[in-house]
Amino acid sequence: SLLFNFSVMVLTVFCPVLFFFGRKRKGWFQQEVFFKKPSLTETGTVVGYSVVFIYFCQFAGVLLIQMLLALLGKTLPSEEVNYPTAFPQIVMLCIVVALLPALFEELCVRGAVLSVLKRYGVGFACVISALVFMMLHNTLVQLPLAFGAGLSFAFCIFKFRSIWPAMVSHFVVNLNSCILCLILSIPSENLRGFVFLAYVFSFFSLIGALLLM
Repeated sequence: SLLFNFSVMVLTVFCPVLFFFGRKRKGWFQQEVFFKKPSLTETGTVVGYSVVFIYFCQFAGVLLIQMLLALLGKTLPSEEVNYPTAFPQIVMLCIVVALLPALFEELCVRGAVLSVLKRYGVGFACVISALVFMMLHNTLVQLPLAFGAGLSFAFCIFKFRSIWPAMVSHFVVNLNSCILCLILSIPSENLRGFVFLAYVFSFFSLIGALLLM
């Protein structure tokens, strides 16, 4: 499944982006993709702000979806997740779920799409690119998170004129999902609960420290 997702990502995201930038006479790393070198403070600020905003959108969005489904007499569909146990599977999970989307999707949506749309205004470019990014995620639970991430990353790119902090933030959010999946795969319920609480406290303490930057 992970190898299939990797292949699909390369064909549907990386190849079109490669074609887009290949046609640019100025090359890859020009103003069109906002490749200014950010400072460490700027990167930390983007990570802190983005993670808080994204998870707020996730919480509020899922709550709204549940309310709407309840009015229709429906519930959110439960998804069966196969947690990886072997070390090679864990490494592949982190590469396919955390690293590659942070690179490819940012180059595609915040690189190519945002570069084309910015001529129509910052607000328009942020919203439309966020909708495009949301369409890359195909489950109800992911939609609010993806839309919030799209808005946050696009805003931060316009703010700091660099795509690198968005890539780092994207990687942090995806890696957090991978780590939570690994924690939930712990067989002992008591140990799983303790590790989960300790990790969540540590993670958001770090995010809060970055946000204060």
